[in-house]
Amino acid sequence: MTVKVLFFGLTHDLTGFEHELLEIPEGENLSGLWRRYESRFPRLSEMSDSLLLAVNQEIAERSRPLRDGDEVAFLPPVSGGASDDLALLTREPIPTAELVRQMTAPQDGAVVVFEGIVRR
Repeated sequence: MTVKVLFFGLTHDLTGFEHELLEIPEGENLSGLWRRYESRFPRLSEMSDSLLLAVNQEIAERSRPLRDGDEVAFLPPVSGGASDDLALLTREPIPTAELVRQMTAPQDGAVVVFEGIVRR
């Protein structure tokens, strides 16, 4: 069966791929797929514990079995900003102004918001 694997952030940098179509055996799960990439690109193992994996745009457990035609994404952590945990995955427009309002504190001198495309 064939799956499409998407690489973001550091996983893209380490593999050199934006995406790859990969033939895998029936019954393969996310963990097995990840091990295949770790063996091809050993530096990926350094980020294994902090990586999120998604199947068909939904965060998934590594034990999840894969099916023909699935789209798998390797999502490394992002850094920067405040120490408060705030994460939002959405298909809707990002409510930038509302997020800035929620995160701004009286002691802040400025708020910087980036809206654009990074690494295509």
